[in-house]
Amino acid sequence: SPPRPPEPLLPAAGALNSPSDPSACPVCSKPRQRPTACVTSGYVFCYNCINKAIRERGRCPVTLLPATPDHLRILYDAE
Repeated sequence: SPPRPPEPLLPAAGALNSPSDPSACPVCSKPRQRPTACVTSGYVFCYNCINKAIRERGRCPVTLLPATPDHLRILYDAE
C-alpha cells in the first residue's frame, strides 16, 4: 500500500489560524477563488491572497515558513 501522507503542519504562534471552514481561505476567510497551494506548507489559499502575502512577507501566512511565488501551485479541478 502507498505510504501515509505527512501530518499537516500546525499554524505558527502569532500567525493566521486555519478557518473552521476547510473550503475557506486562511487569509480572507471567504470561499477560495482560484485555489492555490503553498508547497512549503501545504495550505491552500485564494491565488490573489497568497500571492500578495508571499510577495509582501516572503512567508506562508499560516506556518511562517519561507516561501516565494515559485512555491505556489494553482489547483485545477477536472470537471
